[in-house]
Amino acid sequence: MKVLWIVNIILPEAKAILDGSGISDHKESGGWLLGLADALLGTGEVELSIATVSSAVSKLTRLNGKTINYYLLPLGRGNMKRNPDYRKDWIKVREEVNPDIVDIHGSEFSHGLEYIEACGADIVVLTMQGVMQLIAKKCRGGLTLREILGHLTIHDILHGGILADVKKNANRALIEKQYLSKVKYVIGRTSMDRGYTQLLYPAIRYFHCDEILRDTFYNGTWKYENCRPHSILLSTAVSPLKGAHNVIKAAGLLLKKYPNLKVNIAGRTFIKGSKFSNLFRKDGYYYYLESLIDRYGLRPNIQFQGNLSAEEMKCEMLRANVFVCPSSVENSSNSVSEAQLLGVPCVSACVGGIPSIVSNTECSQLYPFDDYIQLASILDEVFQNSSIINNRDSINLAKMRHKPDAVCRSLINIYNEIISGKCI
Repeated sequence: MKVLWIVNIILPEAKAILDGSGISDHKESGGWLLGLADALLGTGEVELSIATVSSAVSKLTRLNGKTINYYLLPLGRGNMKRNPDYRKDWIKVREEVNPDIVDIHGSEFSHGLEYIEACGADIVVLTMQGVMQLIAKKCRGGLTLREILGHLTIHDILHGGILADVKKNANRALIEKQYLSKVKYVIGRTSMDRGYTQLLYPAIRYFHCDEILRDTFYNGTWKYENCRPHSILLSTAVSPLKGAHNVIKAAGLLLKKYPNLKVNIAGRTFIKGSKFSNLFRKDGYYYYLESLIDRYGLRPNIQFQGNLSAEEMKCEMLRANVFVCPSSVENSSNSVSEAQLLGVPCVSACVGGIPSIVSNTECSQLYPFDDYIQLASILDEVFQNSSIINNRDSINLAKMRHKPDAVCRSLINIYNEIISGKCI
């Protein structure tokens, strides 16, 4: 079976070939794609090609990996809006790969949409990542216009801040609507993406398929005696949508009771430099988080750790008292699932597709996204429960949901059903 994936990032092997370093950066995103690609290729049933767009090339470029052929289309005018310039290159890719099926991963950018325009949708399936129509509504993360404008920075004026992101996500939602009006098949994994496709686009055939997570998280078990008591771990604070501000507010309520409280945030680092240079480098959401940290006197209690490799993130999870996913919207959070595989206590905002993977147990709790007081109360309960043990049923459910062999076989069966035309 010849499979063509259309993705939104350059995978590490392709990047290493392109820059000639021979070194893959394992801190890059897209780990789920790597695991799935390895599983598919391991069956011996799939020939895989992966295509994306890149500003690093000026013409259609093929890169030959060890087991995967990569195709890079020049970014050109960009993929934030419709861009017919991609179509001629997509025709060349289709002619060279001659795919039996094309899997477009993600609905937020237009380059995959131009493949459909150039080559048709008969053998195309769209794999949902986020649901942009909901993200566009929730991306302000509950921040008021006053809070946004009150923390506006020079960086925001020059490069775009929260309000620019709102506009950007609204545009991505329009692109997603065009995808869903054209494709015949969608792959999803939660009640959220199923609802947005089956109810709003009833002509689409929906398939359920879970994800393969990063390999390192399938081994290791959290134990209370090995954790740092009263420590909280977040996977990112990149934007209001990810909800770190509500965790900081909750931490402010807990600080008096737990003076040794620690909130560790991966994926973002406090900017080092002069006060003047930071005027141009600090974005508005960063400035807002900083103002909250100072308001609650949390400077000694908050640590921004920067980008972490999979192994580094695993170590942080095993050391944390609790992992928190405070997003205003998620389809399914890979970070939550990785924490579940390890048995880490998890607290998550009850949004989007999260209830499809998290339920209220001793090791997992849900709370309303904007209720930081309830979040603080739940964290207090977790901190007081020093006898907490792993919920083996929850760990086993996560392992079953993300079992590589089962996920891979499910995806191949979906591909075969589409190719055979039996699902029409």
